[in-house]
Amino acid sequence: NLQLGIQTTLIEPGAINTSFVSNVDRPEADGMPEELRKPYEKYQTAMSAAFANSTAQTADEVAEVIVKAINDGLETKASLRYQTSPNAQKTASMKIVDTTGDSLVKG
Repeated sequence: NLQLGIQTTLIEPGAINTSFVSNVDRPEADGMPEELRKPYEKYQTAMSAAFANSTAQTADEVAEVIVKAINDGLETKASLRYQTSPNAQKTASMKIVDTTGDSLVKG
């Protein structure tokens, strides 16, 4: 709230190329009930594509956007939201169209 001298900015990163994804313990789809398997596999496919080395961004790229947001704030021209990559912008726009997130997991 700028009236109170408080400025809020959201940094919305996309997928970041780190070892996080390879370290995640994921359940096997084979052991899931049939009605959960297809949505889970669809979600896993989308997440795997998002975190692929060719589409994920580096931590340094995210840091550059954070520094820009800070500098914009110091100049009192910061935006409310900063997406850190084109993929993050796409995800943010999907939230506006589908606020439930159902399109990511439903057929």
